[in-house]
Amino acid sequence: MGWRYNEYFYNDGNKPSEDEINEYILKEHIKCDLAEKEKRKKYNEILNNGDGEQYDGQLITLCIDKDYKQVPKLALEIISVIRNTNYSFIEDGYACVEVHGSDGAFNPHIHIVTKKVKRNGVVAQNLRRKFQVPKYQIYRVDVKELPYNVAWDYVGGTKTDVKLAQSIKDIEWRKNNNIESLYEL
Repeated sequence: MGWRYNEYFYNDGNKPSEDEINEYILKEHIKCDLAEKEKRKKYNEILNNGDGEQYDGQLITLCIDKDYKQVPKLALEIISVIRNTNYSFIEDGYACVEVHGSDGAFNPHIHIVTKKVKRNGVVAQNLRRKFQVPKYQIYRVDVKELPYNVAWDYVGGTKTDVKLAQSIKDIEWRKNNNIESLYEL
């Protein structure tokens, strides 16, 4: 039979049914998913930085143009787009909208915490391609490796003394603009 022969389709001269083909495709898809999960697991195991502390999280910051007038609406739209896009690098992700920088000036930005699945550059590149366009008014994307619990605390509102006053202002701003303190991604 040569190069045209495929034992799957010529098994006893009968072609497989539509259900058998779908079952075969589903099994192959499950194999790929399991392989991807195992690859992520191995990658996360080697994320040790040498001193015993595991940098298993990422803190992502999306900086919004401070001159943009509709920051609350835009921030919610960006969070919605991230939720609906189902990025492969966001695992156990949470987002928070803040508008006050460490100097107290109006500096709107979105912090995202996630488990580290991909390299910082890959994450930043994907987000820049999507959000550094005029529609979203994002002018900078930063990705920083941290232990997940430290990054989660930061996004959750646990700040140092320097940023504590700004954090209180952010809570009040979110309350006045009907924005939740934390969004699950």
